[in-house]
Amino acid sequence: MPPPSIRPLLPLLALAALAAAHDHTGVTIPEGQHTTDEPLDALLWLHILLMTTAFGILYPLGMVLGLVRNRFHVPVQIGASCVAIVGWFLGHAHGGRQFEDGNAHSAYAPFLAAGVVVQVLLGLYLKLHLERGWHGRIRGVVVTAHGVVGRIMPVASWVQMLFGGITALGFCHADHLGQCLAHFIMGSSFIAYAIVMTLMTLVGQAWLRRQGRAPEFWDSLIIAVWGFVNTFTEHVRWTIQ
Repeated sequence: MPPPSIRPLLPLLALAALAAAHDHTGVTIPEGQHTTDEPLDALLWLHILLMTTAFGILYPLGMVLGLVRNRFHVPVQIGASCVAIVGWFLGHAHGGRQFEDGNAHSAYAPFLAAGVVVQVLLGLYLKLHLERGWHGRIRGVVVTAHGVVGRIMPVASWVQMLFGGITALGFCHADHLGQCLAHFIMGSSFIAYAIVMTLMTLVGQAWLRRQGRAPEFWDSLIIAVWGFVNTFTEHVRWTIQ
């Protein structure tokens, strides 16, 4: 029997073994396609479910709780990180459909993971309440960095979820890239617009007062950015293979 101190880690160790055993050697992707023809297996569906829960629901919820100084901010972020770790292992342990090397989802994943690690480390440092000596001098910088990374993470997570869908279905390549960009940017802008305006209405009054700008300013800013980007992606010819 393993020592009691490591028994809680056994499920993660088992997942790690599965991940290490996941091998793409010998996978043949049909010419002109970017995935194999097998269906998504149960482990990959579970990976999708867990990562969507962590990055699409829990991390953004934790960010909002942090903005309003809610006591559940830390527990929610810890829970999101645990769910994400399990989901990461499952993403490397699946069978069924296989994907080409260097796809957008796998290439972007290390950057998203780095953001999570940085955010967790900054949060842990702040939770220690070290305020004496040089800690007091850098605490303000750490607080600002923690807030900036926390606000970036929902957007970065959404991009990764889009990359996941693109990779799983094998589209948005070659001449289709520009059209995909236009539609994803347009749809994402509508979603961002709705989320930002909802947050400003529900929990953003104090933040708006600190910024000294009316909600209409942020409303106009989102629409302007959306229109600018969409203008230059709708009819541009993109030829990434």
